[in-house]
Amino acid sequence: TNDRQLLINTSGGGLQILDEFNITTINQKNGMSNDILLASCKDKHGNIWIGSYGGGISKIINSPFVSYNEKSNLQGYIAKAFLTTEDHLLISVSGQGLLTIKNDSVYQFSNKQGLPNNYILALQKINNKEWWAATSGNGIIHFVNGKLYQFSNFEGLPSNYILSLYLDHKKRLWIGSYGYGFGYLKNDSLYWFNVSKNVRPSYVNQFTELHDTIYIATDEGLFRFFNQQLSLEKLPKEYGKNIKTILADTKGQLWVGTNSKGLLVKKGNNFIPFKYFDSKTTDHIESLLETPDGSIYIGLWNGLLRLTPQKTNVSFLNYHVKYYNSFNGFPAFNCLSNSIFYDNQGVIWIGTSQGIICFKHKNLIQNIQTPVVSIRSIDFQYKAIDWDKEKRNGTIQFNNFTTKVPQNPIFEHNYNHLTFNINLIYLHFPELCKISYRLKGLEKKFSPFTKQSKITYSNLPPGNYCLEIKIMNEDQFVSDKIFQYHFTILKPWWNEWWFYFLMILMVILSFFIFYKIRVATLIKRQKYLESEIEKATFEIRAKNDELNQQNIEIKNQRDEIESQRNLLQEQKHEIEITHNELTSSIRYAQQIQEAILPTLSIFDELNLSYFVLFKPRDIVSGDFYWTAKIDNQLIVTVADCTGHGVPGAFMSMLGIAFLKEIVQKEYITQPDLILKKMRKEIIRSLKQSNDSIHKDGMDISLISINLNTLELQFAGANNPIYIIKK
Repeated sequence: TNDRQLLINTSGGGLQILDEFNITTINQKNGMSNDILLASCKDKHGNIWIGSYGGGISKIINSPFVSYNEKSNLQGYIAKAFLTTEDHLLISVSGQGLLTIKNDSVYQFSNKQGLPNNYILALQKINNKEWWAATSGNGIIHFVNGKLYQFSNFEGLPSNYILSLYLDHKKRLWIGSYGYGFGYLKNDSLYWFNVSKNVRPSYVNQFTELHDTIYIATDEGLFRFFNQQLSLEKLPKEYGKNIKTILADTKGQLWVGTNSKGLLVKKGNNFIPFKYFDSKTTDHIESLLETPDGSIYIGLWNGLLRLTPQKTNVSFLNYHVKYYNSFNGFPAFNCLSNSIFYDNQGVIWIGTSQGIICFKHKNLIQNIQTPVVSIRSIDFQYKAIDWDKEKRNGTIQFNNFTTKVPQNPIFEHNYNHLTFNINLIYLHFPELCKISYRLKGLEKKFSPFTKQSKITYSNLPPGNYCLEIKIMNEDQFVSDKIFQYHFTILKPWWNEWWFYFLMILMVILSFFIFYKIRVATLIKRQKYLESEIEKATFEIRAKNDELNQQNIEIKNQRDEIESQRNLLQEQKHEIEITHNELTSSIRYAQQIQEAILPTLSIFDELNLSYFVLFKPRDIVSGDFYWTAKIDNQLIVTVADCTGHGVPGAFMSMLGIAFLKEIVQKEYITQPDLILKKMRKEIIRSLKQSNDSIHKDGMDISLISINLNTLELQFAGANNPIYIIKK
């Protein structure tokens, strides 16, 4: 292999791995499916792939974790405590006493070898020749120079069921019991605390020391012993009272792990929640450990957390969080309570329900390999695109392709709801990889890293796009290489330049046609006027001829009617003067009629929408309109008087005068009463009677609107009302 290892496949002996220092055997005893091997190789991630005869393919993950369980030489595999001396590792194994590991050899020390109790729950080292062990049922055992001494009820210990041990800097051995609280042993003297019955803990789980203060983790809360005074720490209520594990780190921080409420960190006098949990981690904190490099290891009910101190990429409390579980190499499901230990070789030992885990954390290196990214398929409106069919239909343009999706496809404008299905090819831990993406041409920033495998964009405008994807592997390494996929969405035909040009041309042509029609209409009108002038001229000429004929006759009778001729000439002159005067009078009457018509300021004041269409046929008109506002009543009238021209104008003025008299002076606002009153006044003014042959008058419509209630009243004489609703 590239790292100077030799892989030897055997027929019945499993796999032999040779390097410069030792030989490692992988066979059925430690997880191989079959010991008859056919082939093996190592990938770029350090994983070994093995093909066996009848056993399929096996994968040995390149992991710093080593598991010791029933398949190994460790029969009782539930480890409760660890301890190291000068040359060996001591492990308490549930129900199997103590195991000593020295030079890869395992020795058992149990009832058969004189151990009073096979259930050792805690170990505490004094020096390389002296240490203590806590038992379940036999108190505590003192080991000195290979000899053991028992300290139990007979020697004054309140309980023989001891859960935890701790040696502080004053050489006091703290003892935590089951059901009887806690105390300490110093110089062969026992000091036991009388805790109140209301808060007496059943489980004393762990001790630690910080700034000359002893902290005690119990199921009734966190106790502190300082200046010979015992008190109970006030934790946030939502974190409960059951404290499973505690740790005093080298930064002067106290870490507090609860049974099911998560993790707290004490800084000063405050307990700060440490919110590292995601959907896969748990709030059950089982154990805490600090290594010399300042890293914090947290044993969970479903894995292991590593908090690495950071200098630049700062997260909460300046730690980077790494989660280990069965998906990324942690060979167990759950850690046991306070069963974690850092030995003098720099190895972390962890007790789990699946066995003992040896974690060589110094071998950890950041993996800089990232998956190969590809687009598995593209969906349009959540349905897979049939590329061949769409190409035949002309809705998508592309060249022939060898991958599952074509390169640089060109979509029609309505293909703007696209889903890209991402595929990651990775042999290490593909399920832990994340992607960050952006659509260049639409977005400027990359999205947050996520584990999603589908990227959907809807209502994409026309344009050229490039989908860019960055990859983060399981060690949160982000590759500099960015995957790119280019595609184009065409403009609709109504957004093309030629369509805009055509529209501008049509607008210009429309204006030109309108101009031509208008000019033709004016020319036609001019010809009509010229024709009318010619007709008038012809009539005048005819009359002139008649006058000339009469003049001839007059000349013939000049002697007789000379005086009459002069009289006629004078009368003609007078008629012309009279005609001009009448025309001037009628023009002046027009001004008077326009002056007496009401202004429309009433509608403007009421902020109403309205219009007036008033086009007299002659100079003066027999039609009129009139408005008035009396208190909260708006009066509107439209009338058509008998006759046209001057007679009609007189009638309209008479009508307006009567309306002003009736409405504005007599305050009559009911339409029917106004018309009745007006009818009487017209009959009286025109001196009409029932048998009169004169039928002068007017057709009129009159409405009255109550501006408060918007109630409309109507009355009409030969004129209806039309009400139009939206």
